[in-house]
Amino acid sequence: MNQEIVNPQPLKQTVKYTAVEKGNKWTVKDIILTVVLSAVAIAVMTVLNMATMGNYVINLIFTMGLVFFFMSPFFVFAAIKVNKSFVMLVFFALYIIFNLFSFWYSMIPLLATILLIELFMRKKDSYKTRWKLVTAYGIVGAGAVSTSYVIFLVWGTAQETMLAQGMTQEYLDTYHAWYTNPGIALGVYAFTVFCCVTGSFISYNVLKKHFEKTGIL
Repeated sequence: MNQEIVNPQPLKQTVKYTAVEKGNKWTVKDIILTVVLSAVAIAVMTVLNMATMGNYVINLIFTMGLVFFFMSPFFVFAAIKVNKSFVMLVFFALYIIFNLFSFWYSMIPLLATILLIELFMRKKDSYKTRWKLVTAYGIVGAGAVSTSYVIFLVWGTAQETMLAQGMTQEYLDTYHAWYTNPGIALGVYAFTVFCCVTGSFISYNVLKKHFEKTGIL
């Protein structure tokens, strides 16, 4: 008696997809996570700026680098967790908006830098690739330093505004003298980029080590 052989149904395989493979559409959860982490980073920036305001050397030369160093864990976590295009733009949107209230045009170099970085990071899993993430964060740090130089295009008006905001003439004179000195300017760029690269590299390694096995990342 002939028996019909029935092929068993193949077992369904569970395939894990990255956020980019699922689609590059942002979810409400992605936006909330990125904005909350950005807000915490803004708080860190504000505290550091206020804490160093009394020391011109630290405030004018080192604060930008320190700000980006301590912001790096929040940015790196958002970047590798969301893993979608424009995560850097969304993360730094609050930073840009925060600074628009003083001199909006100073944010043009930073915004242009971020948009160029997003072109560089458009490929799948770019935000999960360590060297790409570290490089991108280093470049955005340089873009942030560049915002300090746009103000010299309207220095007269800028001084009046900053004096009205409570800054002293001594601080403004020091700011102008140091930031127009090529050696000091190069040092500010170098220190800030170094802090960005170091901070993002450490943050990436620590976060991946402690959170990847738990499924958080």
